[in-house]
Amino acid sequence: PHVKEAAQRMARLIEAPALVIAGRDDGVRKPIDAETIHLGIKNSRLEIIAKAGHLMNMERPEIFNRAVADFLEGLAH
Repeated sequence: PHVKEAAQRMARLIEAPALVIAGRDDGVRKPIDAETIHLGIKNSRLEIIAKAGHLMNMERPEIFNRAVADFLEGLAH
């Protein structure tokens, strides 16, 4: 099967809240791949980080950390 179809099938199995993060300038996995995964997970949030590639957590740590913190804080409410 096509990779996109396999990712969508697997994503549908996830029932827990999920944060999907991608760098807008990622040359390894395009942001559309993150969007595909996000659309397959019922309770997910998508964050696309501008001016970041595949290592967005190292390239834009403040933005990455804020996205993770906001997601986790949302789980507490």
